[in-house]
Amino acid sequence: MKHSAAICVFCAAAPATTWDHVPPKSIFTKPRPNLITVPACKPCNEGASNLDEKFKVFLGIKIWPHDSSSYEFWSNGALRSIRANKRIHREILSGPTVLVRDESGRFIESIMVKWDASSHDKTIEKITRGLYFHEFKKILNSNTKIDTYFFNALDNEMKNHIMFLRSKNIGGDDRFVYAFLRDDGNPEISFWFYQFYQGHWAGAFTGPEGFEWDGSKSVLDAISDALRLPKQPSDENSA
Repeated sequence: MKHSAAICVFCAAAPATTWDHVPPKSIFTKPRPNLITVPACKPCNEGASNLDEKFKVFLGIKIWPHDSSSYEFWSNGALRSIRANKRIHREILSGPTVLVRDESGRFIESIMVKWDASSHDKTIEKITRGLYFHEFKKILNSNTKIDTYFFNALDNEMKNHIMFLRSKNIGGDDRFVYAFLRDDGNPEISFWFYQFYQGHWAGAFTGPEGFEWDGSKSVLDAISDALRLPKQPSDENSA
């Protein structure tokens, strides 16, 4: 799935000379599904390869095998990268040793892996820029403000908000689902939600330079206000 543009959709500056995948093709094992590609410059395309690799590994650790799709991704994707990439392997093994309880109730030693927030957020921003172009055939400005978010779980409140968004599934089996909504009055304002293998959830706001979200509000209320969605009633107000 390709849509052409004269400049790179990621940096919004350099001429587009290649095509890049969004989301990164590395989060899918072979045979890969029909993936979205967007115009990119060579530095943005090749410069993201290390980020993509780290994101794949830490995503595999985060979701952990819980069904056939996540097990396939872990064993034939993330685990292979850990074994092949010595630097990532060292980073994982450098974590502290902790005691955790296994399924039988016994305590066993395990390594605590620190989530690579920088690689995660840069990858989510890249996915957002790529999908924005794919959906709207417009390139976000280089100075567009993009705030990324990490959700620990997909609770009922978030599900109620997502039902108002347009959603799409790439690869089947909910390997990658994205949902989005854009403000018709100010197209630079949009919200994006991402689900990876039903085990990791992230999101992103986009807005014009200098635009500030109200930090006193929750992410969900900010979605409602910015995109004019109906707010969900609180527990104390609901019958």
